Amino acid sequence: MVTFEEVCKKIFTDPRILVKLLIGGIIMFIPVINLAALGYVRLYLTQIRQSGDFALPEWKENPAKLFMEGVYFLVVLVLFGLVPLLATWFLCGLINVLTGGLMTLLAMVWISPVLLVIPALAAAANYRMGSEFDWRSLSEVRVVFGMVAATWRTLLVPSLAFWGLCLLFLPAYGFAFFIGGLTFFAYATLVFVYLEKRGTDLV
Repeated sequence: MVTFEEVCKKIFTDPRILVKLLIGGIIMFIPVINLAALGYVRLYLTQIRQSGDFALPEWKENPAKLFMEGVYFLVVLVLFGLVPLLATWFLCGLINVLTGGLMTLLAMVWISPVLLVIPALAAAANYRMGSEFDWRSLSEVRVVFGMVAATWRTLLVPSLAFWGLCLLFLPAYGFAFFIGGLTFFAYATLVFVYLEKRGTDLV
């Protein structure tokens, strides 16, 4: 299986890469309209899963389709990204209150591994949902967590790279999230495809 670095090289060898990333990054800054950028990423992941083609598609897709794909991806990000993060944050706050602030540092340590696993959770949930929008698959949380458990060692460094890029270029968050998400989710999708072809029961 190819490495994360090799996947990045496949993506960034596109001669029109700068134009495609520039469009996506700018769109990501615009509230509501940024769903189209999420939709672009999701369509790209579907392309990788179905054909193994890492060439970034042109921005020629129907805007309505991009928007709806973005809505689907947003649901995945909320359920498997925001909800676990908020639940962990609430638990840390509760521990802080119950211990009178004595366990604050220990509680906050819990957030770091949750942050690292969130991208993998979202990637697994999106892979599980597939291109046919099987919403019932999102309720199968055990399967999604099983996919992450089977791949977390492989996805750990790419997840660190994703969060590092987002933090390093926080003022340009639109570009950071779009480029970071594009590369991480592309690699994660390839990892799930690889395991599925090996006969691993992922879906």
